[in-house]
Amino acid sequence: MSRVRPNGAPPAWRVVLDTPVLLQALISGVGAGQSLRRAWQAGQLKPLMSTDTAEELLKVLSWPRLKLTPAAQQELLADVLPYVEVVPGPLRPALRRGAQAQLWSGLDKALQASLTLAEVAGARAWVSSRSLPAGLSLRGGCRWMAVSDLLAPGSVT
Repeated sequence: MSRVRPNGAPPAWRVVLDTPVLLQALISGVGAGQSLRRAWQAGQLKPLMSTDTAEELLKVLSWPRLKLTPAAQQELLADVLPYVEVVPGPLRPALRRGAQAQLWSGLDKALQASLTLAEVAGARAWVSSRSLPAGLSLRGGCRWMAVSDLLAPGSVT
């Protein structure tokens, strides 16, 4: 991978955005959501997506409480899909033993898919508004980051 983009900027951070964070970025026109969207549109972030995480996003966008028409859902997807890196699957989570295995098995499928993507794809960070369960660690050099840490001066923006 190139150390510098053609415009002289550092390479984009390859990250997995937890579904609630990605949803916030897509539907919010202010604050952290807007900043995240601008960061991926500017090439500072490269959101990673797998079949499982894409299916989760589609499911969430169709929730009745969001009141998004199919056209609005498509418009939101058009704001992110051109910028994502699709990681082919199927993806298999890292082998965990003992307490790590028990913690992993207690996670919902969507969270497991998001964390597996981050680990398998070698993401720089899994960006979430929720904390990892106490005692659970990420593999493959990936780390948990809060949105505020990702957007802090000196990180990607």
